[in-house]
Amino acid sequence: MSPTITILGVFRGFRPGALYKLSDESYWLQAGHQAVLHHAVNPAAEIRALDDGHFLQVDGIDGMVLVHPVHGVIESRIQGKFTGWTGKSTYRLINGQTWQQAKYTTKYVVEYMPEVLIYHSPVGSFMEVAGTSVKVKQIG
Repeated sequence: MSPTITILGVFRGFRPGALYKLSDESYWLQAGHQAVLHHAVNPAAEIRALDDGHFLQVDGIDGMVLVHPVHGVIESRIQGKFTGWTGKSTYRLINGQTWQQAKYTTKYVVEYMPEVLIYHSPVGSFMEVAGTSVKVKQIG
């Protein structure tokens, strides 16, 4: 692989529905259910356009995953402490928006003012924060 781009930040491996921010300012959403654990910071990566779609290949991992480009991603940070997802979690962002969890799931993660990526898909909006992703709706 002769990569010219990197995945920005902490890469936790391939996981269904993961959103990857690349150094070329593009975003890619993982399709399918492939999961591979791998921890790296700013790993080299390459997007390959093949006959059956676009695939993400990451340095240090055998194989590739199918990805789709995502546009209109909102980047911000949570105001204050992030304590994970409780089923009805609501978070205010430093950009003034407020988002509420729209699908019940629980996950305990504690971080102070973590980076947030919000993206829209045909099945709704999703917030990715601290290595977790959940369906959300904007309430303010």
